[in-house]
Formats: sequence, structure tokens, C-alpha cells
Amino acid sequence: MDKEIADMKRMAAKVRKQGREYEETDEGHDLVMRMEFAANVLKALRAKKMTNAEFCRQIGMKSPQFSRIIQGDENITITTMNRIARALGY
Repeated sequence: MDKEIADMKRMAAKVRKQGREYEETDEGHDLVMRMEFAANVLKALRAKKMTNAEFCRQIGMKSPQFSRIIQGDENITITTMNRIARALGY
């Protein structure tokens, strides 16, 4: 049992190290930035007590695209980012 726990700890350390190394790549940095943007958008929507659907209607964006944005899956343009930020009052 002790060996299994030690193996699991080594694996966890390896995954954490790989995560830090990935974050230092351009792709990893981009992902982190998209996720931070998404978290900030969701926080602002909650503060405004606005649903995703309401916000999409307000800015004229389809829900599937907005969903990909807030999941960090959409590599959005500066124009789209600006459109979202301005609609949220930033």
C-alpha cells in the first residue's frame, strides 16, 4: 500500500510539473489567458445578474459561440473580446 501511495504521489508531481511546463508554451499561455478572460466574463455576468442567453441577445452573438468562449475553447479575436468587454461596461 505504501508503494502505491508513493507511486501516486510521484505521478501527481509529474502531472503538476508538466502542467507548469505546458503553461510556459505559447499554446499553454493562450489557454490560460482564454480561461482568465472567460472567468472574468462570467464574474461580470453574475454581478449584473444576467444570464448567458440574455447577454448573447444583447450583443448579437449565438449561444454556441458564447458557450465556447466561456469554456475557453474559442480563440477569439481582439474585436470580439472588445465587444464583450464593452457590453459588460469595461
